[in-house]
Amino acid sequence: DETARPARAAGARVILYEGELIGYLTRTGDHLLTFQSDAPHRSPELDEHLVTALASLANETTAVYLTKIDGHSPDQSPLASHLRAHGFIPTSRGWLHRRTT
Repeated sequence: DETARPARAAGARVILYEGELIGYLTRTGDHLLTFQSDAPHRSPELDEHLVTALASLANETTAVYLTKIDGHSPDQSPLASHLRAHGFIPTSRGWLHRRTT
């Protein structure tokens, strides 16, 4: 989504890897912007770190529910296989992750 961009907003989260911005989760928690989509070769290590960080946001009372990644459906994202491997479940409106104890 060319119009989407990070905004300083209460509740928004940034995900860093070695000091570099790799992800921005909107304050509603359902839209993710990634920052290696323009890279000529995606780094599986960065994708793995990003999805691990997203999964860790879920707790006993709050799920992570992604409806958009870079302006598109999460199942169209290069992150889809990583999301599935970390327990995200595709639903009719997005991908859901609940922490299990």
